[in-house]
Amino acid sequence: MALVLALSRMAKAKEKSIGVAHFNHGWRGGASDEDEQFVTELAGRLGLPILRARAEKSSSEDSHQGRGAESIARDERHAFFQKAAQQVGARYIATGHTADDQVETVLHRIFRGTGISGLSGIPKFRYLGDGLTLVRPMLTIQRACVISYLQAQQQPYRIDATNADSAFTRNMIRHEVLPFLQAKFGDQVPGNILKLAEQADAVQQLIDAEVAELYAASVHTEAEHSVRINLKKLQQQPLHLLRELFKRIWQIQDWPLREMDFARWNQLAELAGQGADFNSVTLPGNICVRFHQDSEIQLCKS
Repeated sequence: MALVLALSRMAKAKEKSIGVAHFNHGWRGGASDEDEQFVTELAGRLGLPILRARAEKSSSEDSHQGRGAESIARDERHAFFQKAAQQVGARYIATGHTADDQVETVLHRIFRGTGISGLSGIPKFRYLGDGLTLVRPMLTIQRACVISYLQAQQQPYRIDATNADSAFTRNMIRHEVLPFLQAKFGDQVPGNILKLAEQADAVQQLIDAEVAELYAASVHTEAEHSVRINLKKLQQQPLHLLRELFKRIWQIQDWPLREMDFARWNQLAELAGQGADFNSVTLPGNICVRFHQDSEIQLCKS
């Protein structure tokens, strides 16, 4: 609500146009429908166009239990946002993530296992392609400040009841882990985590620049879902850069990142950096790694 109010006023002052997109997951039945109606009425009151969509029945919360319901829902929601933006010719998609979301994300990644890129948390900007960029303008604003702003504007808002359900990892971090850490180590804990994320982001930007150069020099896409890597370009490179290079390849090829772990990234980095002679290795998602005698390895999805 706060993001819509603020952007609508800024757009009016600068004679720009914005719209609202709402995706109804249907997880909470009638309450989800009431959320959609609430957003629709707000957009109408502000004179903003709105695009809406609902998840298919197969995309319900129950069908995703045990296999990353939140992650799947996020992917569905973002896919709709991109489609909606392209439909109206928008250049930016803005979401209302706050500093609290950033803290929770960093902690979640630490517990799950992460590297420097994970410690950097939610990016402020992410280029989606085709002239479209995802932005998060409220990422440095605390949730309490957002609530205060809405109250000052006398703007009612909706609360998702599932946010109180600690069966979801993020909610457990929000309601149990963070209060425990603050009770033990002080109220500065969230701020310190944010500082860590900022520093990690700065380091990751330097790494990304080096990886981009390494990718351009060593990786050749020969066919759909198939790349060749010149190992001569990779020898003597530090392992952390090689791990990031393979992650970049996975991202570009849209191969399953979540099924990989540090041990597998490190295995690839060691094989590439040492120029080891091996026949083939099969990784999650049926990604095959083949060694060629001419100092190349081929990655392909079978």
